[in-house]
Amino acid sequence: LKPPGSAMNPRERTGLSREPSARPARFIGRVVIEDRMRKRHASSPTQGAAARQRPVPCKPGLGEESKVKASCRAQAAATVEMAVMQRNSRALKIALAKAQATDVEEAILKHPRELLARLEAAEAAALRDLKAAKGTGQFLPQTSPESTVERRLIVFDFDRTISKEHMWALHRDAPLQAIEINEETFVDLGALRKFIWSAQEAGHQIAIATFGRKDVANKALSFMLGNDHGISISTPADFPDPSSPHMEAPRCSEGSSYLGNKNRQLATLAVKLGFSAPEMFLLDDDAHNVREAAKAGVLAKHTPSGLTKGVLVKLSKLLGMPQSPKRSGVEKTSSSAYSWPTTWPTG
Repeated sequence: LKPPGSAMNPRERTGLSREPSARPARFIGRVVIEDRMRKRHASSPTQGAAARQRPVPCKPGLGEESKVKASCRAQAAATVEMAVMQRNSRALKIALAKAQATDVEEAILKHPRELLARLEAAEAAALRDLKAAKGTGQFLPQTSPESTVERRLIVFDFDRTISKEHMWALHRDAPLQAIEINEETFVDLGALRKFIWSAQEAGHQIAIATFGRKDVANKALSFMLGNDHGISISTPADFPDPSSPHMEAPRCSEGSSYLGNKNRQLATLAVKLGFSAPEMFLLDDDAHNVREAAKAGVLAKHTPSGLTKGVLVKLSKLLGMPQSPKRSGVEKTSSSAYSWPTTWPTG
């Protein structure tokens, strides 16, 4: 007992001691419940006061679904914008299909659709011109009066067909003197050099149709064959931009795919050098270019590994050419009435 008049501890007035076990059960229960509620709200913010004040969607997940759709529309619109910058019909078709599936506003799609229409019209015109090209009907030097082996125009792509790497993607607008050309630039320098010598000596024509740079392709040909290689090189810069609505359209830029495929380049080479589409070969690492050229009757071959020795040996057989060139003179084919294939043989 404390002496009379001594001050009492506040806890003693309420009947509570310092030990938790001495607290009334009702008080302990209230503290535990409040503590649990605080922990629950702290660990999950969505269950806090702010979340309780947020309006709940009428259907579960409706708000999230709207956000996903809006995000898909935004991505589709961005894809369309990128395709417009590329001015490529394939890219535009894919982008517009995605945009239509995600309900992108029609106002956004008007210009891309007009652009696609112009590009497709230009590609259709190129196909017609390639089909309409007339050959001169010239024959190779005859081995007999019955020999009917005709000249052929062999057109090679450059990037990843002649060259191992995609030279445009690798160097773009770098100064020409900074772009090194050596034996390692080519898929098979020795095999290609022998093939070109044999083809030229046999009276066939060689040309390059590339979306890349003319000066880089010419530098590579000069390294392989000398400066007087005599091979025509076609690039997009030779043609007006088909995406332009103006009559006086600017030229396409090298490195662009505005032309959509190689048919415009092939048609121009055919007229310039005097060949019809069935008198032409195209070897390209892009399957799309191969398919489009084949529509005009060009004997086109997809070469995803480039101009390997095996590809060039097979092409030599199709042309009825000797496997090794004779620089001092033409080794004439002994076959008469040579039958040209209409499709590239398999195997």
